[in-house]
Amino acid sequence: LMSSSTEIRTILIYYVINYILLFSLFWRNRKYLNSHASSMSTQTFEKSKSFERILIFQGISPWIFTGVPYIISLILATFDLAIPGFNTLILYMFVSVAGINPILFVFMAPKNIKVLASYFVKMKNVILCKKVVSLKIGTLKSRPTGH
Repeated sequence: LMSSSTEIRTILIYYVINYILLFSLFWRNRKYLNSHASSMSTQTFEKSKSFERILIFQGISPWIFTGVPYIISLILATFDLAIPGFNTLILYMFVSVAGINPILFVFMAPKNIKVLASYFVKMKNVILCKKVVSLKIGTLKSRPTGH
């Protein structure tokens, strides 16, 4: 078993190396995009920017979902404090990172955001009985209920 300080150093080295690589590749990509912006269409440049934003969130999500809770766990262990089930929650969060990144990709793409927003507005209008909403399967007509 590793000592607590060795474990902390190992984890910090892991995160530092990963984030140095992440941000150096991010800056190289941004530098390349800016140097070739004149030869790109506006649409291509915007897609590249949105893809860049998605990649940043995908790079930061493992730190948010695993690194921060793990450091909290180590701090709690240092002070002999225990939260029942917290380490199990951390384990679940480690496992969930693989599923979070594709979800981020789906929900952060600009086109998907517009489609999802439109869907939620339509569903809200149906629920609140506000107006007629056309769906692919037919037409739902909202009508006020008489009390």
